[in-house]
Amino acid sequence: MIYGNDGTTLSATSIVLFLTNGSDIVLVKVRVGSVWAYEKFFQLPYAYTGANAKVWICSDVHISSTTSRDNFISVISEIDTNVGVDHVFVLGDLTFEGTIQNFAWFVEAMNTSDVPSSNWHEIAGNRDDYPAGNFTNFENSFGAIRDFKVEIGNIVFICWGGLDELPSGNHPPASVTFLEDSIQNNSDKNVIVLAHHPLADVLPATVVDIVNNNRLEGWFNGHTHLEACDDSLVFNPLALYEQVDFVESEEGELVSPYKFLSLSDSQFITEGVDIFHCPSINRSLFGTFKFGSRKFGLNIDINLCLGISEDILIKFNGKWQKDLFDILPLSESVQTKFIAKRSISSSIPISESIHASCNHYAYLTDNMGITENLANNTTAKLNDVIGSFEELLEIDFDEAISFKSDWKFLIKNSAGQTVASLTNARKRWFTQRLNDESEAGFILDADDEKCDASILVLGVSELRIEYKGVLMWAGQLVSARKTAKGNDIYWEVLAKDWTALLGKRFCGVETIREFTTIDAGTIAWTLISEAQALTNGSFGITLGTIEPSIVRSPKYDKKNILEALKEMANAGQDGSASYGFDFEVTPEKVFNVYYPYRGTIRENVVFRYPGNCEDFEALVDSWGIVNQEWGLGQHWTGNTAVVSRADVDSQLLYKRREAIKNYRDMSVLTFLQDTVYQDVQWLKNPSTVMRFSSRVDAKSGILDYEVGDGVAVVCDKFDIDEWLWVYERKIDIGDNDQLKVTLTVGD
Repeated sequence: MIYGNDGTTLSATSIVLFLTNGSDIVLVKVRVGSVWAYEKFFQLPYAYTGANAKVWICSDVHISSTTSRDNFISVISEIDTNVGVDHVFVLGDLTFEGTIQNFAWFVEAMNTSDVPSSNWHEIAGNRDDYPAGNFTNFENSFGAIRDFKVEIGNIVFICWGGLDELPSGNHPPASVTFLEDSIQNNSDKNVIVLAHHPLADVLPATVVDIVNNNRLEGWFNGHTHLEACDDSLVFNPLALYEQVDFVESEEGELVSPYKFLSLSDSQFITEGVDIFHCPSINRSLFGTFKFGSRKFGLNIDINLCLGISEDILIKFNGKWQKDLFDILPLSESVQTKFIAKRSISSSIPISESIHASCNHYAYLTDNMGITENLANNTTAKLNDVIGSFEELLEIDFDEAISFKSDWKFLIKNSAGQTVASLTNARKRWFTQRLNDESEAGFILDADDEKCDASILVLGVSELRIEYKGVLMWAGQLVSARKTAKGNDIYWEVLAKDWTALLGKRFCGVETIREFTTIDAGTIAWTLISEAQALTNGSFGITLGTIEPSIVRSPKYDKKNILEALKEMANAGQDGSASYGFDFEVTPEKVFNVYYPYRGTIRENVVFRYPGNCEDFEALVDSWGIVNQEWGLGQHWTGNTAVVSRADVDSQLLYKRREAIKNYRDMSVLTFLQDTVYQDVQWLKNPSTVMRFSSRVDAKSGILDYEVGDGVAVVCDKFDIDEWLWVYERKIDIGDNDQLKVTLTVGD
């Protein structure tokens, strides 16, 4: 449950508890933006005795500016107008920096609420200290007592905010004692703990034992920036079924000691009572699963996860009860099931005597023909009607369900006409890279009669990849390898994007192409435009947005255009903190230049290991350090220029790390100076590159971020919790649309 706030974008996800007088059921509804997203329930051991109330729980507000304050005000206004809550709990990270001004902005936002300040309850988080471990600013704003209790009716909310962050997530002994005493001293009430950190991240570890050995209805927290209901544990979601016993009467009926809603015998029942039991499984804070059991109270071991599908629950007289049947006939229908393959065309005789209920027999002697157009999975059912003893033979054909993919791999010819949709392609994938070319590929069965020369016209045909109607990647088919492995004969096809085509073009070939004090982005587009103006030279790339960047004066003699663009993208200005630009050629063939960089911070996109990341790799390399470089600029005519640049601070720490590098087609001194200086800036310190594979979930949707964007990366095992930039994204698409996303990120 988070309210993401980076000062420019707004992502409000929080929960509201609905408390109803006399009910032992708590309704938990998740609100995303201005709509209800989903809901769940948990049961209280004691029916709620207070007035009907709505309790709003949010966290991680991260106030750091007037803009983020105003964003929070808009969320408060939305809740006031469309929900109307009675109490508010903010579970930590009220601010981003913990300064006096940050808290002042939070209070300003809080004071706009229709809920009186006395019903606002603030819990300290790890970002509310300033400096580290000092919560003076928080306490001056909301009081010196950070561990406290709030009672609403007979529900005790234990607000556990007495952390000292030594280390992160740690609570001192006095705070731990407060938690244990508050739980044990309220055994005659309903108890819910509200904290900033998830239970798995809290220190000391003895807190887990306190929770396991005492009765507790729920633990709600923030910090992890997960979906609202993933930031909570409810320990008694199925308590109302614990004492239900079932016995079989002499008449053969299922009887319960409780009174349930009756169903008529003619009611169509598909599966009866279906309970899916996950023994000793509890959802972890990272969205995966961990195994183990906990004690309910002091003496009773129960399973933490017992899944019951929603369609077997009914609401009757204001209570949620199990959907049982007063009478369950055991022989009301007879089914026979067989498998028929397409190649079978003979008849199957049916001559068995089928015994139904009430000693009634039905004799069948007809043949049932199976032709090739029948479904592979066929079920034959015999239903008897007890009232009239009429025989009814009913044959149901379970037709195959066609799978509709969210992805389209389309082939277009040189005229832009779609000539094929590769619905049978296998091992589909594509990459996206920042300031560089990218590729895509797929496999086609060679014996596919539709896979002919009109599709795989290499160097001409275009590949377009769409996801849910959005064009994600486009380029040209460049190679096809035909392979035979046993009975599997297939084409392995590779395509390259429009940026890669610029690597096949040159500038300044017949005469030197020189620019004088021209914006770098304008130079880049001029090189592309002039190359496309040549006879048979157009790739169809058009001009998009060119953001002003650095003024340059390069001179090109037989220079590869893609290399020229990448050099300007990576080169800053000599002795300055300025950097080059970012560029792209979009799938629609539009050339854009961004300065100083492409992309934006995507606060609602979170990659976490363990969690939605399947693996995680972080490489820190000091061997590539260069703090003294001599750059040799070589010209086609033989002219050369030499530039030397160094970084003194790096040399003091790592000693001299030298390199001599050759820069082709570069003899202009100022441009060479910029390039060598920027190279030293990139390499003067150890480099850190992180790579991980991720599943696609609500926090990492394919369309929620792009290459060049900043995303939140959390790996507790590596002590990583920061915003990092996406340099490369590879998406592998399985045959059933299962996705694997591999990201390369860095600072």
